[in-house]
Amino acid sequence: MTSPGFLVRDALERRPSLPFQRIPNELVAAAESGLREAWDQLVRRQQAFGVNLNSDREEIISYYLVTILNILRRNQCEPPSALAEFFESFRVGSGYMDYRKLRIKQPDFVFIPRDNPYPGLDEAYYGIFVEAKIIEQGTKKQTGEYFREGVVRFLDGRYAWAMPHGLMLAYVRTGQTLPAAIAEYLNGHGRSDEFGVTRQIVVAKPPNPGPKVWFTMHRRSWGYDDRPGVPGDIEIRHLWLNTA
Repeated sequence: MTSPGFLVRDALERRPSLPFQRIPNELVAAAESGLREAWDQLVRRQQAFGVNLNSDREEIISYYLVTILNILRRNQCEPPSALAEFFESFRVGSGYMDYRKLRIKQPDFVFIPRDNPYPGLDEAYYGIFVEAKIIEQGTKKQTGEYFREGVVRFLDGRYAWAMPHGLMLAYVRTGQTLPAAIAEYLNGHGRSDEFGVTRQIVVAKPPNPGPKVWFTMHRRSWGYDDRPGVPGDIEIRHLWLNTA
């Protein structure tokens, strides 16, 4: 029988290089499709859930969105949900260390694939990390906060530091749409430089029904402390969901 000491030592010695390979496109599409379906159900049944999408906090909305995702994942439905086939769980508010192992941060939720090619010490960091923000008029919850309190967490190594991509959600209470809202924001006052934009917003490849996913590319300027390598650019995917 293999000793615990050997297993731990072996895991330390076999830590993979970073960043991980991107999650297969089929799984990314399944996650985004699941989010669209869960959102549609939440919009239709918000009164039954006791949530108001036009006034409740982002954390409350995300909680119920993930609740519906898990309902879809755990139960058979017609047509069959790819969530059950591809994903083990959706973690809400779990503590994840940043790339320096100094801070414990909590992304809104993370899609954890069933098949993980990186078992061991870093396996929890292979997933689709999701951060959500509200977009509304008359408050600070606008595109600026979406970037400075959301997108930037993927750029500075707080979220998805082992991954080449992450997902930003917006719960939109205004008439703003993509790609115009992000393009207008990034084109003003040197913001493309501020957020290290290496590719302006473009539509994601199909399958990509409405509401469509768009993405931007950004530099990450730090390096890993515990092994060789640099993270490289990160693809930030953007999915904006209307609350109406």
